[in-house]
Amino acid sequence: MKNTIQLHPFRREFALWRVTQTFTIVAIVLSIPLRLRADLSLETETARMLAIGQMEYSAAAEYQHSKEGGEYALPLAFEIGLHPRLSLLIEPTPVVWISHKNSPSIHGVGDTEITGTYLLRDEIGSMPAFALAGEVKLPTAHNRSIGTGQTDYALYLVASKRFGQTEVHANVAYTLVGKPAGTTVQDTSSFAIAVDQPLGQSDDFFAEAMYTTSALAGGSETSGVTAEIGVDELIGTLGMRHHFSKNMNAFASISFDNANATLFRLGATCRF
Repeated sequence: MKNTIQLHPFRREFALWRVTQTFTIVAIVLSIPLRLRADLSLETETARMLAIGQMEYSAAAEYQHSKEGGEYALPLAFEIGLHPRLSLLIEPTPVVWISHKNSPSIHGVGDTEITGTYLLRDEIGSMPAFALAGEVKLPTAHNRSIGTGQTDYALYLVASKRFGQTEVHANVAYTLVGKPAGTTVQDTSSFAIAVDQPLGQSDDFFAEAMYTTSALAGGSETSGVTAEIGVDELIGTLGMRHHFSKNMNAFASISFDNANATLFRLGATCRF
Protein backbone atom coordinates (compact mmCIF):
# COMPACT_ATOMS: atom_id res chain seq x y z
CA MET A 1 0.00 0.00 0.00
CA LYS A 2 1.47 3.36 -1.07
CA ASN A 3 1.98 6.04 1.52
CA THR A 4 0.33 9.37 0.77
CA ILE A 5 1.13 12.78 2.20
CA GLN A 6 -1.78 15.07 2.93
CA LEU A 7 -0.98 18.78 2.79
CA HIS A 8 -2.71 21.35 4.96
CA PRO A 9 -4.96 23.48 2.71
CA PHE A 10 -2.85 26.58 3.37
CA ARG A 11 0.38 24.73 2.56
CA ARG A 12 -1.18 23.26 -0.58
CA GLU A 13 -2.25 26.71 -1.78
CA PHE A 14 1.17 28.14 -0.90
CA ALA A 15 2.95 25.36 -2.83
CA LEU A 16 0.68 25.93 -5.83
CA TRP A 17 1.38 29.67 -5.65
CA ARG A 18 5.16 29.07 -5.58
CA VAL A 19 4.97 26.73 -8.57
CA THR A 20 2.87 29.27 -10.49
CA GLN A 21 5.29 32.04 -9.54
CA THR A 22 8.27 29.99 -10.71
CA PHE A 23 6.69 29.20 -14.09
CA THR A 24 5.72 32.87 -14.50
CA ILE A 25 9.29 34.04 -13.86
CA VAL A 26 10.69 31.44 -16.27
CA ALA A 27 8.17 32.45 -18.95
CA ILE A 28 9.08 36.14 -18.56
CA VAL A 29 12.82 35.42 -18.78
CA LEU A 30 12.46 33.21 -21.84
CA SER A 31 10.38 35.85 -23.59
CA ILE A 32 13.12 38.52 -23.38
CA PRO A 33 14.55 39.01 -26.88
CA LEU A 34 18.32 38.70 -26.36
CA ARG A 35 21.22 38.31 -28.75
CA LEU A 36 23.15 35.08 -28.26
CA ARG A 37 26.59 35.86 -26.84
CA ALA A 38 28.14 32.86 -25.10
CA ASP A 39 28.18 31.10 -28.45
CA LEU A 40 30.95 28.54 -29.01
CA SER A 41 30.40 28.60 -32.77
CA LEU A 42 32.89 31.51 -33.04
CA GLU A 43 36.23 32.10 -31.32
CA THR A 44 36.27 35.79 -32.26
CA GLU A 45 35.20 38.13 -29.46
CA THR A 46 32.41 40.63 -30.19
CA ALA A 47 31.47 44.09 -28.91
CA ARG A 48 27.80 43.09 -28.53
CA MET A 49 26.97 43.27 -24.82
CA LEU A 50 24.37 41.61 -22.63
CA ALA A 51 22.03 43.63 -20.43
CA ILE A 52 22.39 43.48 -16.65
CA GLY A 53 21.45 40.02 -15.36
CA GLN A 54 21.05 38.43 -18.81
CA MET A 55 22.71 35.01 -19.01
CA GLU A 56 23.55 32.65 -21.83
CA TYR A 57 24.96 29.16 -21.98
CA SER A 58 26.60 27.19 -24.79
CA ALA A 59 27.90 23.63 -25.08
CA ALA A 60 29.69 21.88 -27.93
CA ALA A 61 31.22 18.58 -28.96
CA GLU A 62 34.48 18.80 -30.92
CA TYR A 63 36.55 16.30 -32.87
CA GLN A 64 39.89 17.24 -34.39
CA HIS A 65 41.68 14.92 -36.81
CA SER A 66 45.30 15.15 -37.94
CA LYS A 67 48.05 12.80 -39.13
CA GLU A 68 49.13 12.34 -35.49
CA GLY A 69 45.71 11.13 -34.33
CA GLY A 70 42.46 12.58 -33.00
CA GLU A 71 41.28 14.79 -30.17
CA TYR A 72 37.81 15.00 -28.59
CA ALA A 73 36.63 17.82 -26.35
CA LEU A 74 33.42 19.04 -24.71
CA PRO A 75 33.79 22.79 -24.10
CA LEU A 76 31.21 24.87 -22.24
CA ALA A 77 30.58 28.62 -22.06
CA PHE A 78 28.54 30.70 -19.64
CA GLU A 79 28.16 34.49 -19.88
CA ILE A 80 26.39 37.03 -17.70
CA GLY A 81 25.82 40.75 -18.13
CA LEU A 82 27.14 42.60 -15.08
CA HIS A 83 26.56 46.12 -16.41
CA PRO A 84 25.25 47.57 -19.73
CA ARG A 85 28.94 47.90 -20.72
CA LEU A 86 30.47 44.94 -18.88
CA SER A 87 30.06 41.16 -19.23
CA LEU A 88 31.80 38.12 -17.78
CA LEU A 89 32.40 34.93 -19.78
CA ILE A 90 33.55 31.62 -18.25
CA GLU A 91 34.68 28.77 -20.55
CA PRO A 92 35.62 25.47 -18.88
CA THR A 93 36.47 22.30 -20.78
CA PRO A 94 35.46 19.40 -18.52
CA VAL A 95 36.35 16.64 -21.00
CA VAL A 96 39.41 16.27 -23.26
CA TRP A 97 40.42 12.97 -24.86
CA ILE A 98 43.55 12.76 -27.06
CA SER A 99 44.25 9.66 -29.13
CA HIS A 100 47.71 9.32 -30.70
CA LYS A 101 48.55 6.67 -33.28
CA ASN A 102 51.76 5.50 -31.61
CA SER A 103 51.10 6.18 -27.92
CA PRO A 104 48.43 5.55 -25.26
CA SER A 105 45.33 7.74 -25.19
CA ILE A 106 45.25 10.72 -22.84
CA HIS A 107 42.16 12.07 -21.13
CA GLY A 108 41.33 14.59 -18.46
CA VAL A 109 40.00 18.06 -17.72
CA GLY A 110 41.08 20.97 -19.90
CA ASP A 111 42.01 24.52 -18.95
CA THR A 112 39.43 27.21 -18.04
CA GLU A 113 39.24 30.66 -19.62
CA ILE A 114 37.65 33.67 -17.91
CA THR A 115 37.05 36.79 -20.01
CA GLY A 116 35.77 40.20 -18.99
CA THR A 117 34.63 42.52 -21.80
CA TYR A 118 34.08 46.27 -21.44
CA LEU A 119 32.29 48.28 -24.14
CA LEU A 120 34.34 51.40 -24.89
CA ARG A 121 31.88 52.97 -27.36
CA ASP A 122 28.67 52.03 -29.13
CA GLU A 123 28.37 51.64 -32.87
CA ILE A 124 27.44 55.05 -34.29
CA GLY A 125 26.94 55.71 -38.00
CA SER A 126 29.93 54.44 -39.98
CA MET A 127 32.02 53.85 -36.83
CA PRO A 128 32.03 50.33 -35.33
CA ALA A 129 31.48 49.47 -31.70
CA PHE A 130 34.75 49.06 -29.79
CA ALA A 131 35.40 46.96 -26.68
CA LEU A 132 38.36 45.95 -24.57
CA ALA A 133 38.56 42.38 -23.26
CA GLY A 134 40.87 40.81 -20.72
CA GLU A 135 41.24 37.03 -20.55
CA VAL A 136 42.84 34.74 -17.99
CA LYS A 137 43.52 31.09 -18.81
CA LEU A 138 43.54 29.12 -15.57
CA PRO A 139 45.62 25.89 -15.58
CA THR A 140 42.83 23.54 -14.50
CA ALA A 141 44.24 20.77 -16.74
CA HIS A 142 46.29 18.42 -14.55
CA ASN A 143 47.77 16.44 -17.45
CA ARG A 144 50.74 18.24 -19.03
CA SER A 145 49.84 16.75 -22.41
CA ILE A 146 46.55 18.69 -22.26
CA GLY A 147 47.63 21.97 -20.64
CA THR A 148 50.85 23.80 -19.79
CA GLY A 149 50.20 24.03 -16.06
CA GLN A 150 50.75 27.78 -16.29
CA THR A 151 48.45 30.82 -16.27
CA ASP A 152 48.17 32.92 -19.45
CA TYR A 153 46.93 36.52 -19.68
CA ALA A 154 45.52 38.08 -22.86
CA LEU A 155 44.30 41.55 -23.82
CA TYR A 156 41.92 42.03 -26.78
CA LEU A 157 40.86 45.07 -28.77
CA VAL A 158 37.47 44.20 -30.27
CA ALA A 159 35.47 45.88 -33.04
CA SER A 160 31.96 45.01 -34.30
CA LYS A 161 30.10 46.57 -37.23
CA ARG A 162 26.78 45.93 -38.98
CA PHE A 163 26.47 46.23 -42.75
CA GLY A 164 22.73 45.79 -43.32
CA GLN A 165 21.98 42.38 -41.82
CA THR A 166 25.62 41.28 -42.02
CA GLU A 167 27.78 41.57 -38.90
CA VAL A 168 31.57 41.75 -38.97
CA HIS A 169 33.77 41.31 -35.89
CA ALA A 170 37.53 41.83 -35.67
CA ASN A 171 40.07 41.22 -32.89
CA VAL A 172 43.68 42.09 -32.19
CA ALA A 173 45.15 40.39 -29.14
CA TYR A 174 48.40 40.03 -27.21
CA THR A 175 48.96 37.08 -24.85
CA LEU A 176 51.44 36.82 -21.99
CA VAL A 177 52.23 33.10 -22.15
CA GLY A 178 52.96 31.23 -18.93
CA LYS A 179 56.40 29.64 -19.04
CA PRO A 180 56.57 25.94 -18.09
CA ALA A 181 59.81 24.78 -16.47
CA GLY A 182 62.35 23.53 -18.98
CA THR A 183 60.64 25.13 -21.98
CA THR A 184 61.54 28.36 -23.74
CA VAL A 185 58.40 30.19 -24.83
CA GLN A 186 57.50 33.68 -25.97
CA ASP A 187 54.40 35.87 -25.87
CA THR A 188 52.05 35.73 -28.84
CA SER A 189 49.96 38.06 -30.97
CA SER A 190 46.74 37.06 -32.69
CA PHE A 191 44.37 38.50 -35.24
CA ALA A 192 40.82 37.37 -36.03
CA ILE A 193 37.92 38.37 -38.24
CA ALA A 194 34.45 36.83 -38.34
CA VAL A 195 31.40 37.39 -40.56
CA ASP A 196 27.83 36.46 -39.57
CA GLN A 197 25.22 36.52 -42.34
CA PRO A 198 21.51 35.71 -41.74
CA LEU A 199 19.89 33.40 -44.29
CA GLY A 200 16.13 33.85 -44.05
CA GLN A 201 14.35 33.97 -40.69
CA SER A 202 15.92 31.00 -38.91
CA ASP A 203 19.40 30.35 -40.28
CA ASP A 204 22.80 32.05 -40.26
CA PHE A 205 25.99 31.44 -42.20
CA PHE A 206 29.24 32.33 -40.45
CA ALA A 207 32.92 32.34 -41.39
CA GLU A 208 36.04 33.09 -39.41
CA ALA A 209 39.79 33.41 -39.93
CA MET A 210 42.34 33.49 -37.10
CA TYR A 211 46.13 33.83 -37.04
CA THR A 212 48.32 33.35 -33.95
CA THR A 213 52.07 33.78 -33.85
CA SER A 214 54.31 31.03 -32.50
CA ALA A 215 54.71 30.61 -28.74
CA LEU A 216 57.94 28.68 -29.27
CA ALA A 217 61.07 30.78 -29.03
CA GLY A 218 63.51 30.22 -31.88
CA GLY A 219 60.87 28.66 -34.17
CA SER A 220 61.16 25.17 -32.66
CA GLU A 221 58.89 22.49 -34.10
CA THR A 222 57.77 21.13 -30.74
CA SER A 223 57.79 22.24 -27.15
CA GLY A 224 58.15 18.81 -25.61
CA VAL A 225 55.51 19.79 -23.03
CA THR A 226 52.10 20.21 -24.60
CA ALA A 227 50.46 20.77 -27.95
CA GLU A 228 48.95 23.94 -26.45
CA ILE A 229 52.33 25.59 -27.09
CA GLY A 230 52.88 25.52 -30.84
CA VAL A 231 54.18 27.24 -33.94
CA ASP A 232 52.40 29.87 -36.06
CA GLU A 233 48.76 28.85 -36.51
CA LEU A 234 46.30 29.92 -39.19
CA ILE A 235 42.70 28.64 -38.86
CA GLY A 236 39.73 29.06 -41.17
CA THR A 237 36.16 28.15 -40.15
CA LEU A 238 32.86 27.79 -42.02
CA GLY A 239 29.56 27.01 -40.33
CA MET A 240 25.79 27.22 -40.12
CA ARG A 241 23.52 28.17 -37.23
CA HIS A 242 19.80 27.32 -36.95
CA HIS A 243 17.54 29.28 -34.58
CA PHE A 244 14.77 27.17 -33.06
CA SER A 245 13.55 30.29 -31.25
CA LYS A 246 14.87 33.63 -30.02
CA ASN A 247 16.23 31.78 -27.01
CA MET A 248 17.91 28.73 -28.55
CA ASN A 249 20.03 27.77 -31.55
CA ALA A 250 22.15 24.88 -32.78
CA PHE A 251 25.29 25.16 -34.88
CA ALA A 252 27.71 23.05 -36.90
CA SER A 253 31.08 24.07 -38.27
CA ILE A 254 34.28 22.77 -39.82
CA SER A 255 37.74 24.31 -39.36
CA PHE A 256 41.03 23.81 -41.20
CA ASP A 257 44.50 24.90 -40.10
CA ASN A 258 47.96 25.21 -41.62
CA ALA A 259 49.08 21.96 -39.92
CA ASN A 260 46.54 19.99 -42.01
CA ALA A 261 44.28 19.34 -39.02
CA THR A 262 40.49 19.38 -39.40
CA LEU A 263 38.11 20.26 -36.57
CA PHE A 264 34.40 19.36 -36.57
CA ARG A 265 32.13 21.08 -34.04
CA LEU A 266 28.47 20.59 -33.10
CA GLY A 267 26.80 22.60 -30.39
CA ALA A 268 23.85 24.52 -29.04
CA THR A 269 23.30 27.84 -27.30
CA CYS A 270 20.41 28.86 -25.07
CA ARG A 271 19.60 31.73 -22.77
CA PHE A 272 18.32 31.73 -19.22
